[in-house]
Amino acid sequence: LALLLVRRRVWTPLARLEEGLQQVSKGDLTAEVPVLRGDELGRVATHFNHMTRVLRDRAEEQGRFAAAGELLAGVAHEVNNPLMAITMHAEMRLADADLSADARAEMQNILRQARRASKLLRGLLRFVRAGEKRAAHVNLNDVVRSAIDLVSYRFTVDEISIEGRLDPNLPPVLGDANRLEQVLVNLLSNALDALRGVKPPRRLTVDSYVDGGRVCVAVTDNGPGVAPEIVEKLFRPFATTKGRRGTGLGLYISRQLVREAAGDLGLAPASGRGACFLLW
Repeated sequence: LALLLVRRRVWTPLARLEEGLQQVSKGDLTAEVPVLRGDELGRVATHFNHMTRVLRDRAEEQGRFAAAGELLAGVAHEVNNPLMAITMHAEMRLADADLSADARAEMQNILRQARRASKLLRGLLRFVRAGEKRAAHVNLNDVVRSAIDLVSYRFTVDEISIEGRLDPNLPPVLGDANRLEQVLVNLLSNALDALRGVKPPRRLTVDSYVDGGRVCVAVTDNGPGVAPEIVEKLFRPFATTKGRRGTGLGLYISRQLVREAAGDLGLAPASGRGACFLLW
């Protein structure tokens, strides 16, 4: 009787849990374990089922993101062709010595905007096509400027001012520029999302500096800040404050990418209201 009781209450639930784990290890995220009782093993089975559901939802979201990235790359390529034609036409018109002052000023503005759009498209293509790690000596100020360019359209739309100081004497760091740009885009996007929830003035500050031999970039906002109960799990997988709009992977992946470059990423104490993320 004792053996039957142990088998029923311990061996069988553990065997089914092991089967579920084997399914997940093979990539089957539909695996579920029956919850037979309300004891400790029953709670383990419940947590396992919850975990697989979360993983399944996140995998579907990541698949959609990957598809969106491919679509974005295709759109960027197609849009770049007419932009090149506009740029060439503007340059040819500017080469005309008989062009009036008003027309010249207009062509210069068109050329400037077309070049800016092309630069943004190149940044998007570089961002979505970031593949193998390519370590090189990188100036983080250049990475910051590229990341700001990619999200700059939101400053006007959401009435957000950007300020800060980039140290002109910042020494280079060894890392992958594309991956570090991905990290900064994520930090900037998170700050912009947070700022949408507060009334103007909305301020985003980006600073670069050297502190104790570390090359640092600080992204600070005057938004609502990070709730104390969220701080401890902020960099864990699937931790998000955005509900269904967030994957909960952004900060986790960002920290891993920075650590690949022998640095780190964390939440720094903010002076007053808002949040400050420090990359070094």
